[in-house]
Amino acid sequence: MIPPRDGTRLPTEIYTPKQPAGPLPFIFERTPFGLHDDVIGYTQKLRLYRELIPEGFIFVFQDIHAFLFPLSAKWERGGPQFWQ
Repeated sequence: MIPPRDGTRLPTEIYTPKQPAGPLPFIFERTPFGLHDDVIGYTQKLRLYRELIPEGFIFVFQDIHAFLFPLSAKWERGGPQFWQ
């Protein structure tokens, strides 16, 4: 987890090359839809960037669902109702 300034804990997955060489480019993607792992345990979002994996990119995926709908939210019809 990478803790933001407001203290909300957001699930974050970071994928780096096994043997990095020098400064590397990275892609940072935030999603409200969750980080759903495949059967091997990697996020399925890596499939979108399979052409960039051999190029040595670093991939950072962050689930912002916890930020949009924190555990203190009470779900009711029509969406979450936040505690006051």
